Formats: sequence, structure tokens, C-alpha cells
Amino acid sequence: MKSAETHQRPVFIALAAGLILSPVGFGGTTSWFTSAFVIYTACMALFWAMTATVESTHPAVNRRHIFLPVMLASLAIAWCFAQAFMPVPPGIAHGVWSELSGLISMSERQLLTPAISANPQASADGALRLTGYCLVFLLSYQIAVAERRAARLLTVITLAGTAYALYGIALELSGSGFVLWYERDFEPGNLSSTFPNRNAFADYATLCLLSGCTLIYRATIRQEDLSRGWLQATTAVSVFYLRRNGWAIYAVVILFNAILMTHSRGGLVVAIIALGIFAGCAMRNALNRKFALIGIVILATGAALLVGMAGRGTIERFARIDTASLERVEIFRLTIEAIRDRPLLGTGLGTFSDIFAAYRTKSLLPQIDFAHNSFLENALEMGIPAAIAFYAGLMALFIFFVRSLRHS
Repeated sequence: MKSAETHQRPVFIALAAGLILSPVGFGGTTSWFTSAFVIYTACMALFWAMTATVESTHPAVNRRHIFLPVMLASLAIAWCFAQAFMPVPPGIAHGVWSELSGLISMSERQLLTPAISANPQASADGALRLTGYCLVFLLSYQIAVAERRAARLLTVITLAGTAYALYGIALELSGSGFVLWYERDFEPGNLSSTFPNRNAFADYATLCLLSGCTLIYRATIRQEDLSRGWLQATTAVSVFYLRRNGWAIYAVVILFNAILMTHSRGGLVVAIIALGIFAGCAMRNALNRKFALIGIVILATGAALLVGMAGRGTIERFARIDTASLERVEIFRLTIEAIRDRPLLGTGLGTFSDIFAAYRTKSLLPQIDFAHNSFLENALEMGIPAAIAFYAGLMALFIFFVRSLRHS
């Protein structure tokens, strides 16, 4: 019988390939991506389940800890599918169906299947995409139970993010009007690499940045190099990082610079907060506090220098935050108004832009695609109960990881 490592290797390779190639489809927003992504991840999950069933040498994973988060997320996803496909009476279906039935003939009306969602196709795509994301998480959780594979997975994520960051930087510096082989008609003057939205790429780059920081802090340094005073210790740590983890440091620098070039205020704030939390965790769990402190100071100093040199555009956008805030507040207010109209059933996952058009005021842009607040957007689309279940699952998962960190 083949070993568990032999069975797990193809799953790891397939997962790594999926993580590397996913951003190519313009951040997963292309029409073909959803079907291809879900089929791909489902095949990986099925292969994993089959090998785990017949092979008793898989590393033990305590599934009890993630049972509650998985169940809550599954309930939310099941409701999203129900919004798209479940036949409902006219009184429960979204109002757009009654309006549509009044515009067509009796024979055409009989062909209609009213649904809770205002756009069943968009809701089905959104539910499928969310299912794929959950499968990727579950596979990553299973694979990362072994430290060596977890480190390899972080390496793949860091290198992939760095490659997309370098590609985005090259596009900006060259002034190219194309992304891949498509003409670029989005985010002029802002780095977004293959993503159609700079904020989305900034979030992606932040996740890759944290992966790189984790790899930097995996290594250890000799105790005698830290016991010769702060100056010698700082020199030893700097040389150690550059020799042992130089590539990860360069990757972190490139990723942080790419975040600055997105000119995303939220992206920069999230990156700084994430780095701060990571620094606190690194200090708490470090075998040698001096080693961790020096490394954190070096990274913080480098980040401050990068902000000073390459962050002018982002800093200038912070100066214009009042105007943007007024627009966001208006979007939030109108989104809450839309939630009040269907607080329990929701409008269907992926229908925000369709629904918001009926609430938009003249002071806003003609097309608003996002609520700029995921909590409000999901509450509108999923309905408040399903949104609570979904975020309760994420909170339970967060609590589990915090508890694991405390006992590590």
C-alpha cells in the first residue's frame, strides 16, 4: 500500500497549482472561472476523501475543532443555493419576478420560475464560488497538519504573490495598456496586476505578505550570536536573515511596495494591522525575544522607509478621505435601507449591483458594484440570518486559531 505521503503529494501539487493560477482569471471574476474552479477543487476534495478513507496513515487531524465553523458555513451556502433554485410562491419570491410577469404574455409567464433571488444565475455562481473557497480551506487545513507541507504551501503562496506583484509593477512602470492579452480598461494609474480591482489585489498581496513573514520567522539563530550586546546581535540577525531567508525578505519588500502602488487606503491599513498582529504573535511565541524584537524592528523600519519613498500616492488619498467617506456613508445608508426591505430572505448572493440600482441617489455614480462593506453586502444578499451564520462560522474559526496560538 502506498504511503500517505504518496497519496497526499498529488493533492498538494494540484492545490498549489490552483493557488498559483487562480489570479490569472482576473481575480476569479471571469465567467468561466466559477465552473472551472469548483470542478477543480471538487475533484481534489474527492481524491483526498477517497485516499483518506482507504489509507489509515494520514496524519491525524482534529476535525472536532472545525466542525462548528464548517456546519455554520454549510448552512449559509445551502441557503444561497436555495435562494437561486428553490421554487417559492409569489409572495416569497423577490419583487422583480412580479414586475417581470406583468410585462410578458400569459404563455411566457407560465415558463417563469420565481425565486428568492433577484438574479438566480448570479446567486448560483456566487454560491458555487463560495463552496470552492471552503473546499480550498478544508484541503489546506488537512495538508498543513504536517509542518513541512505547511511551509511548502506558504512558500508557494509567497512566490505566487510576488510574481503577480512584479507583473503589476512592470505594467505600471512600462505604461502598458494590456493585462495578459486583454486591453486594460480598469484601474488606470493604480497597480492591480491581473485583478480588476486594486483593493482586491491589495488584500491578496497582504495575505501573501503574511505568508512571507511567517517563513522569515521559521528559522532560528545561534544563542551565542545574541548574547554579545544589541549592536552585535542586530548585525548577526540582519546577516542571518539575508543569508538564510533573503528571498523571503525580498518577496516581502516587493509585496509591500506593490500594496503601496495600488493606492488602496484600505489595503494599506489592513496590511499594517495584519503586520502588527503578526509581530505581536511572533514576540509572544519566540524562543528568544531579542531575536524576534530585532527582526520586527528591522521589518518595521523597512516598511516605514518604503511608505516614505513609494507611498506618496496612497498618503495623498488619505488626505481626500472626507469626500470618499461621504460617498461611502451614503452607500451604507442606502444598503441598510435595502436590507430592511428583505431582512430575512435576502436578495440573492451576487445581486448587490442589480438591487442597488433601485436605491441609488443622483449624488452617486451611475454604477455601484460593491457596498464597500462586506458585512452589509452579505446581509443584503444572504439575508440577516444566513449572514449571521456565515460570520459566526468565521468567528468560531478565529477563536479556534487564537486558542491554538495560546497553547502552542
